Amino acid sequence: SGAGGSSIGVTYIASVASGNFDDNEAGREQVVFVIGLREPSATAASDYYYRLGIIGGNEYEDTADSYGIVKNFYANDIDKGDYFIANKGDKMKQKLNALVVAIDRDNDGMMGKYKGMEYAYSDPTVLAALQAAPWFEELGSWGDFSGETSYGFSQSYGFSKVKTKTQSFGIGVSVDLQFAVGLKVAFEEGYTGEWSKSFEESLVESYASTFTAGPYDTVVLYRTPMVMYLYDLMVDGEWTENAVGITIPQQPSYIQLAVDDYNAFVEYYNAYAAAMNAENPDKLQIEMLNKLADDYLGNEGNPWGYRNSWAGTDATSLSKTSYSLGHASGQTTSTYSYEGSETTGFEDTHGYQLSLTVQGGGSVAGNEAWAGVATEFAASTGYGEYTTVANGTETSGTVFDINKYLLFAEQGIPLSTSEAYKFNWTFGKWAFNPGGASNSKTPILGYALTGLRAPVPHPNDLSASLNPDDAAGSVILTWKKPDDDNRLKASGYNIYQKNDKGGFDPVNAEPLPADARTFTVLGLDSNTEYTYLVKATSDESVESISSNQESIRTAKKNYTIIFDLNENNVTVDAKHVGNLTIKSGDLIPEDNIVYLKLAPKEKRTITRVELEVNGSRRDITNVTHEYNFLMQGDTTVYVASEVIPSLSEFEIEYADRYEDPDESEIGRVGATAAGHPFASGATVFGPVEFTAVPAEGYVLEKWMVTTGVEITEHMANGKNVWLFEPYAASHKVEARFVKEDDPSVNRSLAVKDMEGGALLINGERVNDEILTLGVGTQVTLLPDPDPQYSFKNWTDDLSSYGSSADAVSLTLLDDMTVGADFFAPVRYSVTFAAVNSGAGSGELTASSRDEPITSGAQLLPFSNIVFEAKAHAGSRLDKWSITRGTTMTEIPVDGLVTEDVCQIENLQSKYFVQAYFKEIEEYALAIHLEGDGAVSIMREGTELADGDPIFFGDVLTITAVPADGALLGSLLVNGTVFEPGSSLTVDRDVRVDAGFVEKSDEDPFIDVPSQPVKHWAYDYVINLYNQGIIKGYGSSRLFRPDNPLTRYHAAKMIARAAGLDFEDKIADFPDVDPASEFSPYIAALAEQGAISGFRSDGSFRGGENIKRSHVAKILVLAFGLKEGSLEVEFPDLPDDPALAEYIMILASNGIVSGIGATGEFRPDAEVTRAQFSKMVVLCQAVAAVQNAEMDKTAESVQLAGDLVVALSNEQDLGTKIYLEARLDKVRALLGK
Repeated sequence: SGAGGSSIGVTYIASVASGNFDDNEAGREQVVFVIGLREPSATAASDYYYRLGIIGGNEYEDTADSYGIVKNFYANDIDKGDYFIANKGDKMKQKLNALVVAIDRDNDGMMGKYKGMEYAYSDPTVLAALQAAPWFEELGSWGDFSGETSYGFSQSYGFSKVKTKTQSFGIGVSVDLQFAVGLKVAFEEGYTGEWSKSFEESLVESYASTFTAGPYDTVVLYRTPMVMYLYDLMVDGEWTENAVGITIPQQPSYIQLAVDDYNAFVEYYNAYAAAMNAENPDKLQIEMLNKLADDYLGNEGNPWGYRNSWAGTDATSLSKTSYSLGHASGQTTSTYSYEGSETTGFEDTHGYQLSLTVQGGGSVAGNEAWAGVATEFAASTGYGEYTTVANGTETSGTVFDINKYLLFAEQGIPLSTSEAYKFNWTFGKWAFNPGGASNSKTPILGYALTGLRAPVPHPNDLSASLNPDDAAGSVILTWKKPDDDNRLKASGYNIYQKNDKGGFDPVNAEPLPADARTFTVLGLDSNTEYTYLVKATSDESVESISSNQESIRTAKKNYTIIFDLNENNVTVDAKHVGNLTIKSGDLIPEDNIVYLKLAPKEKRTITRVELEVNGSRRDITNVTHEYNFLMQGDTTVYVASEVIPSLSEFEIEYADRYEDPDESEIGRVGATAAGHPFASGATVFGPVEFTAVPAEGYVLEKWMVTTGVEITEHMANGKNVWLFEPYAASHKVEARFVKEDDPSVNRSLAVKDMEGGALLINGERVNDEILTLGVGTQVTLLPDPDPQYSFKNWTDDLSSYGSSADAVSLTLLDDMTVGADFFAPVRYSVTFAAVNSGAGSGELTASSRDEPITSGAQLLPFSNIVFEAKAHAGSRLDKWSITRGTTMTEIPVDGLVTEDVCQIENLQSKYFVQAYFKEIEEYALAIHLEGDGAVSIMREGTELADGDPIFFGDVLTITAVPADGALLGSLLVNGTVFEPGSSLTVDRDVRVDAGFVEKSDEDPFIDVPSQPVKHWAYDYVINLYNQGIIKGYGSSRLFRPDNPLTRYHAAKMIARAAGLDFEDKIADFPDVDPASEFSPYIAALAEQGAISGFRSDGSFRGGENIKRSHVAKILVLAFGLKEGSLEVEFPDLPDDPALAEYIMILASNGIVSGIGATGEFRPDAEVTRAQFSKMVVLCQAVAAVQNAEMDKTAESVQLAGDLVVALSNEQDLGTKIYLEARLDKVRALLGK
């Protein structure tokens, strides 16, 4: 009506506003709206009509608490022509020709506009402080004990109850926002007349977090991110920026700081806040934070600094009992539930006030999230509350016991000494006030220790220095008094010196006095390394643990070198380390290598060189007269020489052929004089050059010269040519040949086993090897560090070269031992521990380079580490926790694993590795039987009975045994069909249901038997057989269940099973014979829309095997199936969305499910005859249930129920339960 008598097809609200339209003085408002009316024609010529509607308050109730409550309303008469806006609109293109605008006639409203969002952080709040678990630092690092204090909590945050009370204002926007936390809020506001505006949407999300204090006391800070929606307001014609702000808190962000780092942050934050407050004196002042200054914190590793009771304000024990420190490894944990704090933003009628800091800016205290610029806004006219709440759900303290056996094995601490360390502990909390936005009773979670006992404390800072009066024979040890606050006082000290076996022997016979701080050890060998430690003694306890070990090498002695020679005949060129020249009578440091080169002067010759060390004299004459030797005592070099007569003839005799006792030649000798051959017995006026030619396998050892009755020897030193200067009337020269392996011509060069490097010896890399070289071999040695290592110094016979990395060259005349020390400038710590949960326990060991390592080991970059976890009896490995640097990763361990290996390859960071152990879970076994038969459940050869305990990881083999005359009807394990004789691994309670049925006389198909083992598809095949839908292959009594199915046979079976009308129908496909037996069925399916032919040529292709996806389509459309409510996912749905939809309709009704472990549908796979039979039978049942849901008649429910009951328990239990539930709803509607 009211549209010119026209029929109206569509009505809608075109525009709406609220305001004081009737100009009442009370400021009450009305809702005014435009109704759009459109004629029913769908053409562009359709006319629009618009009418004005009004709704207002007719009667109000005003009280002190409630102002302007409307008791009833009025509305205008829509039929009155006065409210027409226009008789007709301007066709379809002008859908709206009237817009209602509110006029603020009483000047009590505001116009608002949405400005945008800002993101900010609330002031930092302290959630909790965590005290490190107590341990004795003097017994080792935290990594040896790995105690921890954990604070686990859940946090929830929400946005709720925001409304306006005293003034109306409008925003006039509608904004859809998707929050990072997943909340979608419709943000809608408009003009209101004494109505409350309300955002009813609220968000509550929960997150779980856990913070753990390891070796240090820590503070957990959090800041709440805020999403702020800002609005500008127009009041009295002037816009005010950011006049209204709505804030929604988000998930808090957390950071865990050491106490010192937290206090440094407080200093920065307070300076920042003071500056901001000074710049904004008229705004809410940012509150200062308080440092955490608690006498019980900062005492990591010092149990005497912990609480000794829970007396005092706000101090509470959370432990139900007191625990004692053990001494045989292990751990004890005390756990307690606890609640935390909240962050609140608020609005009130005096304006919104909240000081916020926007994330960004520079880095402060190592964390960028705490720096930035401040944002503040006020003058809101609403009130409300926004909260972010963090609730602790669990806090615990774990104290690791002392492992006295490990301390003895690794540090030599006697068992009695370890057992003397004792305390009892309880876990609890006390409060402190961090200031700022924090709760004034923020918890400190920590420990109270009683019965604290320990041996006398050990001395500190042991150092060793050489005695200036006897640097080569004594050292001076000094140490500091033990830290004995609250401890036993030392009554004396014992000094220990390390022996060759690695143990320590006492130095002093009686303890030194209590005031002793130094001791001089006498009678030591020079140039020898010694290691010392000091222990304190007390009459009231066992001896203390040892101080630090201190090593020192006594100084080298200086030895005198004398050159005893005729300076008129011989020149001496002698040097030692640093190419320093040596003169006769000089003092040379012990073990320095002396390089000596002798040369005869003109018309002179050297006949013998001898070396005397500490009174022992030996001949060292060689043909080159170049020598090097170690200074190992006072040394004299004796050099004998002769003057060569002038113009004299010398007769020289020599042998030119040498034989062994078997008359085999071992060498020859030839001679020349002035370049001419020289025969034995001839005379000569000058030098003679002899050349030795050893036979194969032999070498020249030396030359022997007989002059009168005197024989001198000249070592060949690997040289076969010798220039001999005759000095007497006659000489006899002989060569001595020896075998190549003769010790007299070889020297050993022992290269020590060096970690971190090797030596390059004449260019070849050598480590931990003894070289056999010919005497006189020239050797050049150069240090060659491994990757990640650097050269430190030479050792052994080259120690005098110190830290010089220059090459060392020498002539090998004596056996030598050489080596070098190397060091790694960079190493990474690897800490590891076993974590025992509940009654579970185990151990974790580690190795690198096939050598065991201890927790806290410092390893080289790129090292490989192998961790081996072994659970104790009754326990299993639960998970690995690997912290690389500051990033923690947890790796769950599936199944019953009692031993596992974790590896770190190419170490490039510090690591903390934990293996978590838990008790092997116990589960219940339940066996339920129906019919005549039994079930056998075997575990490792033992048969189990109903009610027997089973355990996680047990492997159970389950077999069903029918009695005579029965067969197995169904075998279910936890509701799932189970293959008899198969095994399962226990991970929960196990329920076994076995049903047995009487044997039938004969089955219609011999390849789908009911006995002795029932075929899985038997129920479906028999169902369709009894309906006359299938017959098998002729008279063979074969169904061939595993054969594929052609499209022809599928069409026939589906049409008949779905009850389609196929009589006298003819298929219209180019490749289907109209007279074929399959033609009517194909035609019926085409009429139903279930088939349409292939798109490429419209053919049916009835002779091809049908695919699973095509079966799904035909079944859904033939039976008219609709989507069910079961949730199933397939990873391999076809790209065709229609086919995918048909598959999901079958799955959602329990007709199909995933195949195998991967849960695939395999849409392109061919369907077997057995699979197809199952799908058809299930479709019949689902279609009947759908029909019952639509008809809601007793008959339809009964029919559907019969079909559902007939489904197989073994195969379709879940589907049966689902369909029965749907029928139960219909029965409830029918009252049955």
